[in-house]
Amino acid sequence: MKREPTDKTEREELSNTSKRGRRLAANADQPRDPEDPSRRSFLGKVGGVAAVAIAAGSIPLEPLVGGRHSVAEASVVSYDYTARQVANFDYRTSAAQAEDINAGIRPDNGDATTFADFSGNYSKALVHDALGVPNRTSWLSLRNALT
Repeated sequence: MKREPTDKTEREELSNTSKRGRRLAANADQPRDPEDPSRRSFLGKVGGVAAVAIAAGSIPLEPLVGGRHSVAEASVVSYDYTARQVANFDYRTSAAQAEDINAGIRPDNGDATTFADFSGNYSKALVHDALGVPNRTSWLSLRNALT
């Protein structure tokens, strides 16, 4: 429900008041209030301007507007693959020799003598028969490869 002003001074006050209830500047000498004085709106405006400035500064324009001198050319590098192969081989050999640790004789739990069919030993990747017993030849081949 809209209310009508009752006297002349009230009419002037209503005409000088904005929709948000703040007074509009009657003359230019008085400082103007910002439209939205919140900190969030200020930082939003400043952040947007800063982002545009950073983006504009980070894009090099020389390739777009430059002449022939701004064209990138491929570099030619001569690779000496034999020296690289030798260096790689030497590195791998020295790393393998550094890992060569004498582990000594491992203690035996007796499963190899208890189970003559090798079912008590590791045989996951070996050939098995229908009952799940490892193949003798494949287990001995694995043992010989590891010793």
